[in-house]
Amino acid sequence: MKKMVETIPNHVRIKQVKKKVQDYLEIKQIESPPIDAKEIIQQVKNIKIQESNEIEDAFVVYNKKKDEYGIVINTEHVKGRINWTYAHELGHIALNHAAYINDTELTDSQRKIIEREADVFARELLMPELMVKEKIVHPITPRQIGRLTAEFNVSWTAIINRLDELEIKSKDEIYELLHTKNKLKISEPDKTNNQHEILRLEQCPGCTNSDFSLYATYCKKCGYYLYNKCTDNTCNKDNVSDAYFCEYCGENTILGMTRDA
Repeated sequence: MKKMVETIPNHVRIKQVKKKVQDYLEIKQIESPPIDAKEIIQQVKNIKIQESNEIEDAFVVYNKKKDEYGIVINTEHVKGRINWTYAHELGHIALNHAAYINDTELTDSQRKIIEREADVFARELLMPELMVKEKIVHPITPRQIGRLTAEFNVSWTAIINRLDELEIKSKDEIYELLHTKNKLKISEPDKTNNQHEILRLEQCPGCTNSDFSLYATYCKKCGYYLYNKCTDNTCNKDNVSDAYFCEYCGENTILGMTRDA
């Protein structure tokens, strides 16, 4: 990996980010999902990964003398979010953010720009436009959305945002679809499940399947996550199953999004 030019961007460089991602996909000869961001990172000799449950999400560091990068990441989240986080942090490295991302003198505007660039990198890497369009089967249904989250190994929020960005189906249309098609039920807590403090949904929000094994976390029919998680991709925490709003950040939960408007 080439050494960095320590220049802070003054705008979100969409074209450059897309070009960087396209180069990654071509070099790695990636032609179909799911795209494993961690696997890509592990193939880069001067990037080291350290897992830690003592941090909220992840961060990247850079040792200029050794020209080495480190990604410290909390892997105790659902798999779709973890894959996104790896891709986001790889974006910081690929886009030369690492030299200054931890600078306390960065302005809010500068920080928003580099975080947005890393998000665009993750979006383009994990959900390339052509691959998404190849996997779409119309009409878009909750079951389709659930299938796409499993196929691309990302959160359902990420898929909904991508469908909106590609003008396949707007977020408003999708949320309206979820409102009218799904009435979620709540099960009793399963004390043998390692997530027993969170009440699992009795019916899948993606396809309405209700046949789950004892330890199921994802729907076996469509891959939808079966717990009442926050819909904000930066939070994404599990909530008790009767929560309409996230108790950690105040955004809508899955239950809140799928109730009748």
